Amino acid sequence: MIEKDSFENAIFKALVKSLLEEKIILSKVIRKTRIAMRKRKAV
Repeated sequence: MIEKDSFENAIFKALVKSLLEEKIILSKVIRKTRIAMRKRKAV
């Protein structure tokens, strides 16, 4: 029972970590596209 809980906890932590990493990557991509759009408008 204890082993199962720790295993599920490890999976949960891995999921949260991957979701946070995806969120960071997405925010970086959005920032880059916004800057690119601003440059396009300026031209």
